[in-house]
Amino acid sequence: MRYGFCLPHHRSYATRDLILDTARRGEALGYDTIWLSDHIVPPLDERFRRVYFEPLVLTGWVASVTSRVKLGYSVLVLPYRNPVVLAKQLATIDVMSEGRIIVGVGVGVLEVEYRALGVPFHRRGRLANEYLRVIRELWTNERPTFHGETVHVEDVYSLPKPHQRPGPPIVVGGESAPAIRRAVELGDGWHPSTMPLPELAEGIRSYRAMCAEIGRPAGQISYRTRFGFRDAPHDRSTGPREPFFGTPAEIVADLEACAAAGVDELNIEPGAPWVESAEEWSALFDRFTTDVLPHGPR
Repeated sequence: MRYGFCLPHHRSYATRDLILDTARRGEALGYDTIWLSDHIVPPLDERFRRVYFEPLVLTGWVASVTSRVKLGYSVLVLPYRNPVVLAKQLATIDVMSEGRIIVGVGVGVLEVEYRALGVPFHRRGRLANEYLRVIRELWTNERPTFHGETVHVEDVYSLPKPHQRPGPPIVVGGESAPAIRRAVELGDGWHPSTMPLPELAEGIRSYRAMCAEIGRPAGQISYRTRFGFRDAPHDRSTGPREPFFGTPAEIVADLEACAAAGVDELNIEPGAPWVESAEEWSALFDRFTTDVLPHGPR
């Protein structure tokens, strides 16, 4: 199993130095992937009151201070951006990073953000499906042609093509049936987030079965979860333990359960949403790196 982490670029304490220093340190520590999240104008809600560096622009900076680690999106809210422009941006990033990006996509849940961006919230699933198709067309064909409900492309070039051929892997986020269907039909893998482990295992089985039904191989499973440490083992008499919150040994057991279920890559997010300082974030990240990562499945 591979391991990645969420870059702290969407926190009240996020700064340029914290972001770039963490990217360098994560690569030096041997992590496989750094993941970036996506909000443009979150709602007036204290849960979202934070700095939110734009992920596409930020990827260029992170790529410039690293050389090996993969750079993933967890996730780009696909309908927020013009897909023709987005295809060019992602191809450019992929070329300049020499093929290091993983394109995680989703449809989002914040209607207020859709409204601010002038995008119809009720059509987000249909838009996402169409945008995935046109992005693939622009990445793969020398003279791309596409006619959908909202996007029409013909008599144009779209160069450069991505470094990765036929394009960067696309992993589709979301746990609903439509999201899994989108991952099966239009993606290269599934990117679920923060689920009870039995439900995660069932979701992976469903994803693989749906892939088999249409005759395509199942892609990678990249799972995102928050985590935190407790000093004493969980007392089962108080009810079930939240996965990835516990002693280092309990968290290692959760890693092993993920690997057994078919997770290919785990994307960790230190203590979200309760971490309140860069020092607290770094302490959790360092403890996972020293007390958990060496003992997890590979």
